[in-house]
Amino acid sequence: MFLKLLRCRLCSKFPPLGKLPSLKELSISRCDVIEFIGEEFYGNNLTNVPFRSLEVLKFDRMHGWQEWLCLEGFPLLKELYIKDCPKLKNALPQHLPSLQKLEITRCKELETSIPKAANILELELNGCDSILVNELPSNLKRFILHENRIVEFSLDQNFFNSAILEELKLDVSGFIESPSLDLCCYTSLRNLYIKG
Repeated sequence: MFLKLLRCRLCSKFPPLGKLPSLKELSISRCDVIEFIGEEFYGNNLTNVPFRSLEVLKFDRMHGWQEWLCLEGFPLLKELYIKDCPKLKNALPQHLPSLQKLEITRCKELETSIPKAANILELELNGCDSILVNELPSNLKRFILHENRIVEFSLDQNFFNSAILEELKLDVSGFIESPSLDLCCYTSLRNLYIKG
C-alpha cells in the first residue's frame, strides 16, 4: 500500500497513519502548515507497533515543519528521505534496525546525530547545520557529507575503514577536526570527491 499526501494546506496535524497495518510507502510533501509531528502521527496505540510494515518514508518541502517527536516504531523502514525542510531543528528516530538508506538534504537548521542503523548502505547528509557522527556502519557503499556547517565525530577522529565503499564525497570545510583517510583500504572505491 502506497500513500502520498501532497499540498494539504489546511492540515495542521496528521491523522494516525501509524495504524495502517499494510502501509509500505509514505510520501508527505508541501504540507506547509504542519509545524510539529507527534503522537497523533503514530496513532497512540499501545498494542501494535506503529508503522509496522512501512519500508519507505519521504518528507519533502515541508517549509513549516520544526520538530518531530520520535517514538518507537518503523521496525521495517529501509529508506528515509528528508528534503527541503528548512525549519526542522532536531530529533530524528535513533533506532531504525532495518534502515539501508538515509538521505537528508537542505535542512539548514537541522542539528542531529545519525541514527543507529547497523545495516545502512547509503548515507547522504547535505546542507544541514550541525551533524554528529556517533559511529559509521562498516558496510557503507555510499557516503556523502557535503555543505554541512558543522560536522563532528564523537569517537576517535580516524575515519572508518570499509572495503565495500564505492562512493565517498566529503566537504571537510565544516569539520571540527578533519578525519584521516587511508585510501589503501577502499578497494572497491569508484568515486572520490574531497572539498575544503
